[in-house]
This record gives sequence, C-alpha cells and structure tokens, in this order.
Amino acid sequence: MATGGGLVEDKIKRRPKHAKMYLVLALLVAAAFTTACSPVVRSAGVTRSANPVSNPAYAGQCTWAVEELWHQATGSYLAEAGDAWEWAANAASFGWTVTSTPSNRAIVVFPRGVAGAHTDTGHVAWVTGVSQRADGIYVDVMEMNWDQGPYQWDIRTLKSVPGLSYILAP
Repeated sequence: MATGGGLVEDKIKRRPKHAKMYLVLALLVAAAFTTACSPVVRSAGVTRSANPVSNPAYAGQCTWAVEELWHQATGSYLAEAGDAWEWAANAASFGWTVTSTPSNRAIVVFPRGVAGAHTDTGHVAWVTGVSQRADGIYVDVMEMNWDQGPYQWDIRTLKSVPGLSYILAP
C-alpha cells in the first residue's frame, strides 16, 4: 500500500479506534491477495509450543500486535519469546524463513537502535506492502507501540535499511 506522503497515516490517526481495527482486517485481506502468487519460498517452521490458543506476548506491546496479525494470517501463533530484537535469530533457530529481503506477509524485526527502534528492546511490525522507489525499497507496516504508546496501532511507510530482518509467514 503506497501511502503517497503520509495522507493515509494522517487519516487513520484521526479515526476512532474501531475504524483502525476494520482497517487492520482490510489490510490483512489485501495482503493475502497480494501475496497469493508470490514466488518467495516460505518455510513452515515450528512454534515453541503446540500452537498456543492465546497470544503469548505482553498485551499492548509491538510483539503482541505482531502475534495477533500473524495469527490472523496463518491461524497459529508464532509463539516467539524475548524482546523484539531477538525474534529473527529465534525464528531462524526454529526453522522459519528469515531473510534481509522485504516481503508481504512478514514480520519485520528491528534490531536495537536500528531505524529508530528502542535501544533496549528493538521493535517488530507486520509488513503489509513493499514498493520500489528511486532511492530504495520501502515497506508499509502495521504496528503497535511505536511512538504513541502501548495499545496504540500505527500504520506507516519506511525505507528498508541494512540490519532489518523479515520473518516470512508460510
């Protein structure tokens, strides 16, 4: 989803909270259609436990939001543990496809301090779109607790920079 100068983000931030959730669902459906013919090979991986029935992350945090979006897209929870910056290495050790190339239907992992992420915990977000521009590759993300605090959803477009990793949903 190309945002064209932040207009979409500005509109979303002014809408009531329930409107944001409808947008979340709409973007997930759009991402599923966009990636249906994707040539990217995605591993099935394994979760840390036998598909937990509820979100194992702390509610209101970026990790909780990403677990919810992963669950909506795949029907299971990734069940990662630890701070956001640890997710790429943990996911790879459990057989998930982790790459430095942006892809729809993926979790982007921000190491500590990279691209504005918290210097202690890092950050994770759900990728809803990828686009090529003259100055590089950009990703559209849906996230929680970026700059507005716990439980606050945000949608933004950012440039993919070295150090970001992407955990691909099957």
